[in-house]
Amino acid sequence: MGASIGRFLVLNGVTCSAGGSQTSNAVKIPSNADGNFALQYEVTDGGGTATFDALFCTTETGTFIQPTGLSDIVTGVTATTSNASDIVSFSPPVTRGWIKIRCTETGSATTVVTTARLIMQ
Repeated sequence: MGASIGRFLVLNGVTCSAGGSQTSNAVKIPSNADGNFALQYEVTDGGGTATFDALFCTTETGTFIQPTGLSDIVTGVTATTSNASDIVSFSPPVTRGWIKIRCTETGSATTVVTTARLIMQ
């Protein structure tokens, strides 16, 4: 990634209950974004397993969806694994409009606590 044009704290110490999810507020994708995105995340507590994905919409208040062909950003994250904290790049097919980041607890056993930052270039 080159120079960052936006860095946003999208999830701040949020708890995802077992089998549940938390979704960030909508972030406007700058018109000069070139399509390179990164998610800096940390799972800090809980015994669950986290998956992070990106949702997109053309308007701030519309229905956000994961575009066809876009995989989850990262899966299988726990507070005790080697990937509990990382920065992961992703290139969505959508580079205009609005984006939300969603964390889902996929183990259905217990909670996860996470913080995440969205970086756009």
